[in-house]
Amino acid sequence: MRRITAIFVTVLTFVALPIGAGWRSGSAQDTGLQATLAAQETTIAAQQTSIAELEGTVDARGAKINAQRTQIAELRATGATETLEPEAAANGSASPYLGGTGVSLLPAGEKGKIDVVLQGAYDGNILPIIIRNNSTEAIGRVTVSATARSSGGDLIAAGGDQGFNPNTVEPGGYTLGYIYFDQAALPSDTTFVFDVNYSSPDSGSFSAVDLSVVEASYLGDRIVGEFKNDSDVVVSGPIGISVVCLDASGAILSHETGFTDKDQAQPGESVPFQVAFYSGVDCTNFLVAGSGYSF
Repeated sequence: MRRITAIFVTVLTFVALPIGAGWRSGSAQDTGLQATLAAQETTIAAQQTSIAELEGTVDARGAKINAQRTQIAELRATGATETLEPEAAANGSASPYLGGTGVSLLPAGEKGKIDVVLQGAYDGNILPIIIRNNSTEAIGRVTVSATARSSGGDLIAAGGDQGFNPNTVEPGGYTLGYIYFDQAALPSDTTFVFDVNYSSPDSGSFSAVDLSVVEASYLGDRIVGEFKNDSDVVVSGPIGISVVCLDASGAILSHETGFTDKDQAQPGESVPFQVAFYSGVDCTNFLVAGSGYSF
């Protein structure tokens, strides 16, 4: 009887050992799987939070855009669109057709107006002026006629422009020109009155084509730089150059003109230019623009 009991106990012990080892191994696998699932759940929760934040940002931007559209619609309904500041550039620097170091010195002008914002001193022949387009539409072919009156109000001279650069003026942009008075002798207290006219921007054949200003530098006695034809048409000459020199306060010192030596530019082609100064004027702060024609 004792011998049979001993064998029975030994068999039970032998069988129990692999069963215990297998149970411990399964428990470890379950623990690892649970840790992996927990990590994935944490990642999913973080991604859901990020998505919610992005959706909130999109909703906020959409609400802002809708509010701006509503404001524009209301302003148009009341005929008050001229109160909107052109987004092109607060100081006109967004235009590729006007370059130089003096753009930031130009005055803002009156919202909704297309008018002379700056005039220089009459030099006995020409009166330099700068016009800004403060409307919400691009314009072209700016022309100006002017009258000169004495301090007593008498009409003493009349003149007109000799062309403007750039020819196309985007909202917020400026264009350079001058009034020619044919060497009329005018007193220093003369008052000038301007009549500004314009049309839609040029298009098609025989129209003026502006050249973008790639670079421009003042070298003490000249402005030297390079234009580029960004249009899809051939630009033919004469390719005119307009340069305006300003003092540190933004007042016009002089208006200089010239022409490029190269009189044609293929689409994408660059054209070097140079305008020399013989009057000794300081042109540290300058503006420059150029254009030709699509013959």
